[in-house]
Amino acid sequence: SLKSVSFCENSSLNTIETDAFKGCTSLEQIVIPSYVKRILSDAFNGCTALSNVIFDRADYSSLEFIGKGAFQNCSSLLEITIPSSVIKIESSAFCDCSSLTQFNFNGSTHLDLIESCVFKGCSKLAQAIIPSYVTRIEESAFYSCTFLTEVKIPSLVTKIGPNAFNNCSSLKSIKIPSSVSEIGEYCFKLCIQLSTITLDPYLTKVQSNTFDHCYLLKELIIETQKQ
Repeated sequence: SLKSVSFCENSSLNTIETDAFKGCTSLEQIVIPSYVKRILSDAFNGCTALSNVIFDRADYSSLEFIGKGAFQNCSSLLEITIPSSVIKIESSAFCDCSSLTQFNFNGSTHLDLIESCVFKGCSKLAQAIIPSYVTRIEESAFYSCTFLTEVKIPSLVTKIGPNAFNNCSSLKSIKIPSSVSEIGEYCFKLCIQLSTITLDPYLTKVQSNTFDHCYLLKELIIETQKQ
């Protein structure tokens, strides 16, 4: 059974195709060469033993695209550092990576969108590093990241979608920058440890159910330029 994958240095491969290693439940490690530009949908979906994904020569990586569900259900994956060359990560790319504790970028990235369900069910993820160029956080992006204690939302974000942080039950505080014009329904539902919110209510539209079942929510800090 397949346990490890690596590629020749002189390979012309630039795309890891859809379903390429899907369901390879014995695969434990893969080294992705710097000349690979795209990892397509479900390429490693269901590789439940995959614990080590290495991006070779990450500083010189050509990788730009990680497709829908590419690493979904990689339940043994502990941490991953994405090359800064990546500009698009599609929905559910790391959904249900239930052992993932760290997700980082190798330097500054121009990724501008956190797509839906990208980290949904990553129940061991403690910190959300959202790149500074991100303008939207889509629906259910961090749904049920139950270990998540810290989220820093960049100042370019304009919209946070429905259920984006639903059931992030360890999150204790959140600061919403004034750039955010709308927070979706049930966005922070069941954030049962959430006690403090900082936002500008004159600029940010909040739904009536955005903070449903946030039982410990006691403090609203208003930061506004409105006189």
